[in-house]
Amino acid sequence: MLLLNRSVKLRLGASLGLCIAMVIVIGLFALWGLSTGNQKMRGTYDRNVVTMEDLGRVSNLLLRNRVLTLQAQRDKNVETLGQLHQVLAENDAEADEAWADYYPERVDSDAEKQLATQFQTALSSLRADLDEQYEAMMRGDFQRAQEISSARLNSGYTRVLDTINQVVELNRQQAGTAYVSSTADYERARALTLGAIALAIVIGVGLSIWLTRGIMTPLGKARALADALAEGKLGNDINITCKDEFGDMLRSLQTMEERFSSVVLTVRRNAESVDLAANEIAQGTDDLSRRTQEQAASLEQTAASMDEITSTVRQNAENALAADRLVNDLSQQASSGGEVAQKAVEAMGASTLPVGKSLASWG
Repeated sequence: MLLLNRSVKLRLGASLGLCIAMVIVIGLFALWGLSTGNQKMRGTYDRNVVTMEDLGRVSNLLLRNRVLTLQAQRDKNVETLGQLHQVLAENDAEADEAWADYYPERVDSDAEKQLATQFQTALSSLRADLDEQYEAMMRGDFQRAQEISSARLNSGYTRVLDTINQVVELNRQQAGTAYVSSTADYERARALTLGAIALAIVIGVGLSIWLTRGIMTPLGKARALADALAEGKLGNDINITCKDEFGDMLRSLQTMEERFSSVVLTVRRNAESVDLAANEIAQGTDDLSRRTQEQAASLEQTAASMDEITSTVRQNAENALAADRLVNDLSQQASSGGEVAQKAVEAMGASTLPVGKSLASWG
């Protein structure tokens, strides 16, 4: 039993083998019953039916000879006696053949053997009387033949036929006993067959329940585990009680679940790390954006200042240009005034030298 629990193959093989064995046993019971009934029926036919048929032939042949003899007595025709003797001899030979088919092969009991012996004795006496009667008729002494018939043949035929009837009745009783025994054997075989069928049904139902539980229980656990995994539930507790191929399958599924859980946990930790890194990157991005915005504001301020500086420089340049133009104008005016003054000085020098000297000194 422990070995069967370790292998589904062995359980299925043993169950199918047991079912086949039960079918064979039931078939053997049925064959035994049929064989027993057939043997008893054959025995009844061989020992009783054929015996009664043979004894019936003997009885009919004896009665036929009796009728032919009575006809010869009535006809009183010596010329036909030769033909009568031939017919009687043929009937006696056929009767002896039927009797030899019965005796002694199909004699079963001492009582039947005793009756058979009585019949043979009575038949021998009857045939002796018939021979004596036939000889009297051949001599034409039909009166003597009538006396033999009345005195001895009537009683002789009665003894012979009564003995045959007793043997037939005995065989009929044997046939009845065989029928009762065959009926009892049939009822016993039927009871054994029905009992074997009922036992086979009980065993078959038990095997079906055993196999169904042994197969469906681990399959149900495997299905529950698969459903739980499909719903994302990990860490399922599987109660593995079987030690066969289904147990190996459940243990493999449990190992797969453990490894799957480990992979999921690893992926989860990696996802958390990625999420943390993404948060840090997002924070860095926000800080960079803030700084970029600050830099942009500073650049805008710088650009505004540069615009102001540029405007100031431009204005200063324009002022410088204007001043330069003014200086040039003043320079030109000064040059012109210098020339004028020079000319004036020269003019004045030409007129008064001392004044020209003082002017030159002042100048």
